[in-house]
Order: sequence, then structure tokens, then C-alpha cells
Amino acid sequence: MAKFKLALHDESWMLDLGTMKISEAEQCESLTGWDVETWRDSLVDNRARAVKFAVYLARTRAGETVSWKELDFDLAALDWTLLDEDGNEVPPPDLGVTEEDAAAVPTGQPGETDAPA
Repeated sequence: MAKFKLALHDESWMLDLGTMKISEAEQCESLTGWDVETWRDSLVDNRARAVKFAVYLARTRAGETVSWKELDFDLAALDWTLLDEDGNEVPPPDLGVTEEDAAAVPTGQPGETDAPA
């Protein structure tokens, strides 16, 4: 299961989705209303309550005392970094179109050609 580094501003915490203590699962159900499987699915869907519990869980695991009611942050400021098995950051996949690919794709309206009329 995936491991992440969550970062807000200048603070960061690790979150291993492959482990879950029974007490953490009970907290998940109590605070979110979801079982662990539903929470993970909701996390993939980037649902606010699921993201909030991820931060809550990561910070709690780091030994912080966190108030669920007072936990609030800018979602856009939260940075997720995927980690490999050794805890090293995994670079995001390159999903962009290269200049070479872009040059091979015709632009313009269907039926237009580059040839003069």
C-alpha cells in the first residue's frame, strides 16, 4: 500500500496507508463516519473529510495532539509526495506532451490543410 509525505507550509508528516491500528480505525469511523476502506476510497476521490482525516492521522502518528474540530487548512497548500519502499520521493510521471509530439499533431479546423489554395 502507498506511503506519502504530507506537507503544509514548513511542516511535514509521513502517512503509510498500509497500516491501520484498530484504535485508528475506530477514530476513522467516529470522526468521518466511514470505515477504513470507504475512507481510503474517499481519499482517492480527494473528498475533504477524507483528506482531513489523512492529515489528522499523519500528525497523530507523529506524536502531535490534534483537535479534529480545530483542524483546518487550505487544501491547495497541502502537498502530497509519493514515497517508495525505502522512503525516497517518487517523481511524478511525465504526462505532458513533448514539443516533438505537439509538432506532429495537426492544429486547426477539420478539412484545413497547410497547402495554399
